[in-house]
Amino acid sequence: MKKCFICGVLLSTAMGHAAAQDWSVQPVIGMKAQFGGDPLATIYYTDGTEQDLLAGQGIDFYAGVLLKQSPYSVKASLGYKYSSSMATNIDVAKTALPFNLTGRYDISSGFFVGGGLTHHFSPQLAIDTDTYTYESSLGYHLELGWEAISIGWTSVTYDESGAEFDASTFDVNLELVF
Repeated sequence: MKKCFICGVLLSTAMGHAAAQDWSVQPVIGMKAQFGGDPLATIYYTDGTEQDLLAGQGIDFYAGVLLKQSPYSVKASLGYKYSSSMATNIDVAKTALPFNLTGRYDISSGFFVGGGLTHHFSPQLAIDTDTYTYESSLGYHLELGWEAISIGWTSVTYDESGAEFDASTFDVNLELVF
């Protein structure tokens, strides 16, 4: 909670400074597909196949603000990350609330590079009636994009009762700025 408060204060300060410096403030929504991470669990199907539930894998739907003064920008966003299994005989869901703070630099012709911090709040894995809760985790992310499309790398770990799982991912992102 303390980290949320600090991030809120920093974002409020940045927005006030942005207004004084002719920065534009624009709403952002996006969807990020993330691939990778250590296996958290394995689902075994009746046909003999299996599926690993990876720590980082999932779809992240997010919203936030973009503070821009060309060629620089800062984006703050909060998302809901979800992944599941194709199993029909059990309920499986992995969720987290990623907060991202990203600095970007516009290269030219719509291309940009960026990097920043990510904090995954409340990561958990629910399998039927069992829920495994992991500690909130701080990491970093990098991105390279053109217009509304970007690819990136997110590095973060999930800890549960002394066990550490790499939740790092390769990311494909689609983002709309209004």
